[in-house]
Amino acid sequence: MSKQLKLKNYFFINNVQQQVVSIQEWLTRLNLHGSDSRNRTRFVKLLVDRITEIDKERLEMLRNFADKKTVEEKDKETGKMKKVEKVIFLVNEKDENGRFIFDPKTNKPKVKRETLEEKEGDVYKISDESNKKFEEEWKKYLEEELILDVTPATNETIYGARDIILKTTQEFSGRMGVLYDEWCTAFENISDSKKAGKKEGEEPKELKE
Repeated sequence: MSKQLKLKNYFFINNVQQQVVSIQEWLTRLNLHGSDSRNRTRFVKLLVDRITEIDKERLEMLRNFADKKTVEEKDKETGKMKKVEKVIFLVNEKDENGRFIFDPKTNKPKVKRETLEEKEGDVYKISDESNKKFEEEWKKYLEEELILDVTPATNETIYGARDIILKTTQEFSGRMGVLYDEWCTAFENISDSKKAGKKEGEEPKELKE
């Protein structure tokens, strides 16, 4: 059985407030050359499907927990009026630079109006109770793992990414320091892996360090 690299979903999330960058963005920002650059690019490609899934999952959860309003609209096929449940969006006040204006009392963006048109809305309207439920479900989802099998096809790419991460001279602090330590632990768990598919009687060879 091949070794498996297990990466938490929250490794792929940026958090500006906590000054945290995702593992894919951190790798992309590095100035690399030759095989390191190629392995970095190939490794990030292994993450693309999960990153896309996370974005879609978050939007789907938000829609599920958002406040909704039942309205009547004409059915395009029958021409008859029917009741439809639509998500409510908030349009927030912005300054001349397009940034949200926050209410100092609530520390939340000031709401200008509500709308049922997604293109006009800035954020979903979610009650405090529903938002708490969303955060609980979102937290559970972020604890799930992306599992990458270390196979002959992915061996060089995954171990190449491991070397880049473990050997970096960049300094980390705060939440980013904690996250980097988790990255390292995930990659260190595959460090003692042996090459799969060795012939009978053949001494196992160490994977590329």
